[in-house]
This record gives sequence, C-alpha cells and structure tokens, in this order.
Amino acid sequence: LAMAEFGSTNQLVHSFEADDLNFGHLQENISACSVQNVSAHKMAISDYSGTAVFTRNRDHGTNHLGNPIGLEDDSAIVYEVPVTTLDSFAEKNDIDVIDVLKIDVEGSDINVLKGAARLLSGGHIGAVTVEVPLSADVRTEMTDLFLSHGYLTSYIVRNSAHLIDSTETAFSSQKRTPLNMIAARREIAEQLGIAG
Repeated sequence: LAMAEFGSTNQLVHSFEADDLNFGHLQENISACSVQNVSAHKMAISDYSGTAVFTRNRDHGTNHLGNPIGLEDDSAIVYEVPVTTLDSFAEKNDIDVIDVLKIDVEGSDINVLKGAARLLSGGHIGAVTVEVPLSADVRTEMTDLFLSHGYLTSYIVRNSAHLIDSTETAFSSQKRTPLNMIAARREIAEQLGIAG
C-alpha cells in the first residue's frame, strides 16, 4: 500500500496474494486506506501458469508455494492456488512498463524472476527489490540472471541505506547479513548508487 503513495497520480500498483486469509486482509487494508490505484490479485506469481500447492503456516509471514518443509508444524494448511508468470500477467493486462517490482515470496523469488524473463530482457522493469536467497548458489544464480538482462545489482545492508557489491565475499563479510537485493537498469542504477 505504501507504493500507492509514490509516483504520479495515474500509476497503478498491482499486489498479488495467493493466501485466502492474507488476501482478505489486503482487501480490508486497501479499503481502509481509501486508495484507488491498488489492484489486488488473488494468485501467486512464479515461473509457470496453472496451479500450485500452497502452504499456510501459523506464522503467516512464512506462507509459501510448495508443501510444508522442515520444522513447519501440524497446523500448516495446504491447498492449491492459481499461479501465473509476470510475463503472462503483463501481456494479458497490457502492461508495458513496471517502474518498481518488489518481490517477497518466501524462497520462490528466483522463480518469479524467471517468469519475468521477457520483461527483464526488454528493459520493461526499471528497478527490482527482492529478498536475498539463503543459498549461496541461488544468490549467484539471481545475480547472474539480473546481469544477463543488463541490470546492475547490489545488496542492501540490513537496517540501513547502505549498498554493497552483490558478491559472496561482500555478503559474507557483513556483520548484518543483507536481507534484500536491488537490481536496476543501468541509467536508474547510477541514480540509486548501485555499483554493479
């Protein structure tokens, strides 16, 4: 909802939420804030279109696509949700430009990016903020994906405005582990202070 307050008055914010409960909360918050430029979509975004298994946990901040993993308790609810790619969604909704894309999908972030290959390769997305993967291999894959589409990347140091190189050396040398990465087209990256 905060994104609705930035930019021009004719911008539109698309928000995706696959979970029934969180989608209801999203709709309530949109109504309570009286914003007219937020469109809520009850679906997940990934690297394919169709349906996916979704796990709702007691801690709703850890809901995710896929079956329960690790230490998730017996209270997890598993059900199917609709899923699409950003490329498909943009094409079906005549979206040519995405100024800012924020991704926070509890471990499936790389799949969202793979499903936006056309938008990324065409430079149709100005900047992306995304959670940093836990795995070093997936962090490298994510950085390489952005670089292959001409984007520059940096990690955002936790609880600061400080940007560092998106390398494993820089990542592991931080006292406060970076939680997010920012990627931007070259002209925007320079304005944001992204070194690449």
